[in-house]
Amino acid sequence: MKVSIVGAGIAGLSLAWALRRRGVDVSVFDQGAIPNPVSSSFDEHRITRHTYAGLEGYGALMVPTFALYEQLWRDLKRSHYLSTGAVYVSRTDEDYYGPTAQELDGLGIGHRPVSIEELEDATALRQSGRGALGL
Repeated sequence: MKVSIVGAGIAGLSLAWALRRRGVDVSVFDQGAIPNPVSSSFDEHRITRHTYAGLEGYGALMVPTFALYEQLWRDLKRSHYLSTGAVYVSRTDEDYYGPTAQELDGLGIGHRPVSIEELEDATALRQSGRGALGL
């Protein structure tokens, strides 16, 4: 079987990888270079997280997604994933942490609330060049 994929963004390249793993002859076409520097899934600003508060079921989908990432890195013999942790900051009184914490608890993923003082201390340490807290 031969398959042509039009679009070399994250979806097209992921599909090509999955089909190749199944022995399918795949050709990928894009309007620009591959990877395309003007695509929506190009550059270092993409965040992959375990949960989005309020999107029920998202976290359960991410468990096998992270496992697929690990398989992709093995196939490429190089990881493109930089695990950094995350800090969520809200500008509203809406409880974002509660639903996020509940989903992370269900997935067995550690987390903790961070106080404003800890954020201020971490920012001051980073600006001074002495590092930051392990947040």
